[in-house]
Amino acid sequence: MKKLFLLLFFLPLGIFAQQLQVETYQLPNGLTIYLHEDKTRPEVLGAVVVNGGAIWDPANATGMAHYLEHMLFKGTTEIGTIDFEKESMYLAKIDSLYEELGKTRSEELRKAIQLQINEQNLLASEFAVANEFDRLINSIGGKGLNAFTSHDMVMYYNTFPPHQLEKWSEIYSHRFINPVFRLFQSELETVYEEKNMYMDDPSYKVIETFDRAFYKNHPYGQRDILGEVEHLKNPSLKRMYEYYNTYYVPANMALIISGDIDIQQIKPILEEKFGRWEVKDKPAREFIAEADFNGKEVIKGRFLPIKAGIAGYRTVPVGHPDEAALTVINELLSNRSETGLWDKLTLDNKLLAAEMEADIQVEHGRTLVIFVPKIVGQSLKKAENMMLAELEKLKSGNFDEQLLEDIKLNYTKRQQLNLESNFQKAYLLANAFISERPWEEVLSMTEQIQNISKEDVVANANKYFGENRLVLYSRTGFPKKNKLPKPPFTPVSPKGTESEYAKAFKAMPELPLNPSFVDIAEAVQITKLNDLVHLYHSPNPINSIFSFTVNIQRGDFQDNQLEYLASMLNSAGTATKSRDEFKAALARLGTSLSLYSSDLQFTISMQGLEENFQASISLLQELLSEPVFTEVGKKKYLSGVRFERRIEGKDLDAKSDIISDYLLYGENSPYLTRMSTKEIKALPFSALQESLNTLLATEALLSYVGNTPNQEVEQMLKNSLGTILTGKEAKMMEEQPLATHTKPTVFFINDKKAIQTQIYFLSKSKQSRVKEDQYAINAFNEYFGNSMSGLVFQEIREFRSLAYATWARLNNGSIRGRNAYTIGFVGCQADKSVEAMSVFRDLLHELPKKEDRLPEIQKSLVQTAAFSKPYFRTMPQTIYNWQLLGFDQDPNQLFFEHYQNIGFDAIERAYETYVEGNPMSFSIAGNKKSMDMKAYETFGEVVEMDLKQVRKK
Repeated sequence: MKKLFLLLFFLPLGIFAQQLQVETYQLPNGLTIYLHEDKTRPEVLGAVVVNGGAIWDPANATGMAHYLEHMLFKGTTEIGTIDFEKESMYLAKIDSLYEELGKTRSEELRKAIQLQINEQNLLASEFAVANEFDRLINSIGGKGLNAFTSHDMVMYYNTFPPHQLEKWSEIYSHRFINPVFRLFQSELETVYEEKNMYMDDPSYKVIETFDRAFYKNHPYGQRDILGEVEHLKNPSLKRMYEYYNTYYVPANMALIISGDIDIQQIKPILEEKFGRWEVKDKPAREFIAEADFNGKEVIKGRFLPIKAGIAGYRTVPVGHPDEAALTVINELLSNRSETGLWDKLTLDNKLLAAEMEADIQVEHGRTLVIFVPKIVGQSLKKAENMMLAELEKLKSGNFDEQLLEDIKLNYTKRQQLNLESNFQKAYLLANAFISERPWEEVLSMTEQIQNISKEDVVANANKYFGENRLVLYSRTGFPKKNKLPKPPFTPVSPKGTESEYAKAFKAMPELPLNPSFVDIAEAVQITKLNDLVHLYHSPNPINSIFSFTVNIQRGDFQDNQLEYLASMLNSAGTATKSRDEFKAALARLGTSLSLYSSDLQFTISMQGLEENFQASISLLQELLSEPVFTEVGKKKYLSGVRFERRIEGKDLDAKSDIISDYLLYGENSPYLTRMSTKEIKALPFSALQESLNTLLATEALLSYVGNTPNQEVEQMLKNSLGTILTGKEAKMMEEQPLATHTKPTVFFINDKKAIQTQIYFLSKSKQSRVKEDQYAINAFNEYFGNSMSGLVFQEIREFRSLAYATWARLNNGSIRGRNAYTIGFVGCQADKSVEAMSVFRDLLHELPKKEDRLPEIQKSLVQTAAFSKPYFRTMPQTIYNWQLLGFDQDPNQLFFEHYQNIGFDAIERAYETYVEGNPMSFSIAGNKKSMDMKAYETFGEVVEMDLKQVRKK
């Protein structure tokens, strides 16, 4: 086996103290393994990657890779069944019926076949165990179980406690041995719902249209990842198994383990478990070329509720020598520091939006230029020409070379921050695998960027951004949508309780549990700048990038001008620096700054190089002490507000947010209490300054994570921010009270173009939170709606296929006095909405008692509590939040003790105390013409709302 130990090089200024080592090797069966040790948090991320996603879908059976991703959660010949021999007879019949369905064009015959499939599906479900794979992952403390399909890969992943690596390896390796695509009819309907959900997104049709015209031959444009509607209607299980047997082979797959591991200890385990996979030939990958565009090629349409354009240039695939230069070019035009040439167009309110996005894949690459003209008085052509004029400046070298150096520094800092995340590291490793590049080559991107010169920028800008391009102009309008209909079938109800495999899996020996809890006194130093401004200080154990946050306990619920203030501060200058000079000064230090408001607090967040912390704080002090607001900044903010509120009136997601906020807060909904565009326009800068003065006098938390000793940080902040954060007003965060609906009510808002229906429910408790009940509330949520194995997901998605997305949770109120409440969501077709609402109501009206689930839930809770130690960057804020909730020690330690002997009575007590007997109300956003409005009356008084009633424009 070949071993590669790779070391992340050190960058200028000594900003990194973290080394990144990855060992990569192959098992005899061809499986590639990547191992990375990271002891900074007590968790491991494990992932299995398949080299090839939608790119390998058959042309006449698109969506195959994505379907397969879903089905690999359904179990094997041993997982998810109590008697596979008997179950397989019905599954074989289902396979043949789907082949027959695919050949049938008569709608009457198709319905008859679907009913036969449903009949066999119901018989097969007598032997199925619902969500057993997910439940077993939960039983070992696994979290975040998920997967995704792209054009170039499929990735399956989750996190788990370090001591459970052997059991995770057992079940993940077994998962890909003899998988069984059971309950296919139900999952097919779930994929329908996912497709419908995306078709309701206004950007989906734009991207699909653009991709087809950009990649005229290649699957990147000719294979919709979710699949064509006609192909989804005619699935083939036989072809799915063929796809699996061809591409899911060890030589075409990789295993990635990143986290708290001992590499030498785990290698024999991985070889034993994943070495079981059978050796098979690696499928050949055929490269499909794309010719360049013949000058400027144009497509037009009406896709969005606003004017917008996309220009696409052919560039390079991943790993190409020019990739680094193209990355720098993108940043020179538009970057997070807002110092790029196009950033100034939007900051100066010359365009509503101007962005550049690199889309570099394994076989081809492109750069997308997205431009949105101002809503009034600007054409698409004019907006495009303004962007092209700035691009010409770049091509001629007419830009400040200091900007180039600032971009290199900030890019490098961001990459190092990304490498703190186990998921981000796993994703980078997955990309190394699918592009067949050595890991050191992936890491070398940062070094390559450091070596890019101005001459390189100019040469590559002229090389790739010439006349040859594809441009899409979208004028105001909406494309037609092709809805996937609901097939007629009876929901399944799997009768199996536990497979023999599951029993043996649970009996496997485990390493001793070694909980990791926070000692607050050691984890954070707490000092005061004054009585109401506290500093929480934690060390950074891995590198020299500081994080600094100011949380001021005043939010939008107390002052509706704060969102406006945050935007104006983000585009303000100071008494000594213009806006552009201020942003450039931050970028030169390698510091990011963002200011934003939420319902409860106003947040100022900074990250940068430790050696520049004091200089960064001085800049922040200058901004807060002497901000210079400008009319240009105000016009920019107003343009953005008008754009967002125009979208609100057209987009299903936005309408759903508006009506669900009305469900939650009634007349105090943020959409009604916010400032109107007329009020914003009329508000003088003096009023903003008054809001800022009040804000700076309010109680605040300062949290710092870095390498500078606490006493130095404290003194530095006292001498700077301490002079303006006076903390004169004690203001604990106040949550907006929930609306009190005197009787069950269904609030409805119409969207005549929607395919899906989005439904929220609210059940408000009469009981305020008691912190001693938190462990029982956690247990209830684990049982009821927290995961794929929860009752809500199981009943709504798995058994009845009513939705792709659904969830529910009991929110336990807070120390601020708001009562607990239960909230849930389902996105489904209109003809499924009544049934989905009925399921929610029935589950809450009388909680099903499945006590056989308790051992799995208990084990999941125990291990979650044992390994929920916060990451070092979030440590100060997390400890502060614990204290707000009334805990003077790590609450996970208390939960851990409670969970040792928890019984089902704790779940019942949480239900009886906070859920049972509370009235339910609903909000619905969808197409009225597709619904039986009369049927909603069984859930309460139906109140149809107009946008004018539920939002301030």
